Amino acid sequence: MAKFMTAALQAHHCHGNFPRVVAFAPIFIGGLGLTHLYFEQSIHQVRLFIGLSRVTSELLTLFHIGLDYFRLHAGRESCPFSQPTDLPYLNRDWFSSILAALTTTHTSFNTTNPEYFKPKCRNDRCLMDVFLDAKIPPKQLQACNRCRLYIQAITISDITEPTGTRIERAFARCEQIIPSKLRWPYQMAPSKKDLKIWKRVLLRTLAGSDRFWSLKIPLGKWYDDITRHHRQWDAWISPCFTTAYRKRGTQWYSHDITTIQHRNATLSQHSSPIDQLPTKLIPTRQHPADRLIVTF
Repeated sequence: MAKFMTAALQAHHCHGNFPRVVAFAPIFIGGLGLTHLYFEQSIHQVRLFIGLSRVTSELLTLFHIGLDYFRLHAGRESCPFSQPTDLPYLNRDWFSSILAALTTTHTSFNTTNPEYFKPKCRNDRCLMDVFLDAKIPPKQLQACNRCRLYIQAITISDITEPTGTRIERAFARCEQIIPSKLRWPYQMAPSKKDLKIWKRVLLRTLAGSDRFWSLKIPLGKWYDDITRHHRQWDAWISPCFTTAYRKRGTQWYSHDITTIQHRNATLSQHSSPIDQLPTKLIPTRQHPADRLIVTF
């Protein structure tokens, strides 16, 4: 761009360092009226974005796949296009160039993210929002985002125990232990350097120490909305704590809760198969020693 502008100005018999504001200004106010290629490119990209969102062909499917991948890469609660800002950890692609154009021109699209980007409990936030607010450097943000994509996490609750008091050690080690029902972009296993940065940033922003990985601000009560969860939890419990649901194979079973002690619920041995889970549930974890005990 700089070489092109220098050549264009010299063609107009102007010095190569001629003020750009005057060069791009309209002729009727005394400018040269030169075309700003980046600005024109941004206009065409935004027009194409709007046009693709309105087509009714296979292009619309491909467009939504790319948009969903971009949202997962961004990992923010609000859609990046609704509140445009510079996200230095994103790869440079077509969607990120549109985001840069919207950020430069201070414009936005009225779009929203799916339910699974919303907080799943009190004090819950998207991980990348936390890292951005903590002023993490761009290189470290990129490393953390690679680790986050690998373990398929969006919010703080995606990497914590069901009690909401500690980060799962496996997630702190960047290990995949709970599958997601979403189709995530492919991400290679993080390097030792990325893993070291991931742990350091978690300790700086969320956890108090790497011994127990206890959260500085524990998560609060879970919202009983199953649609917000993309994790495939192996057990759920009703908000009134009377019934629990466990998965065996591909079939879900309901159990009555007999006793509750220290956030551990003991289930009755009698179970009944169900065809579909209720929509108002809270995630739990089955006890490793006794499958009839769940922790919430």
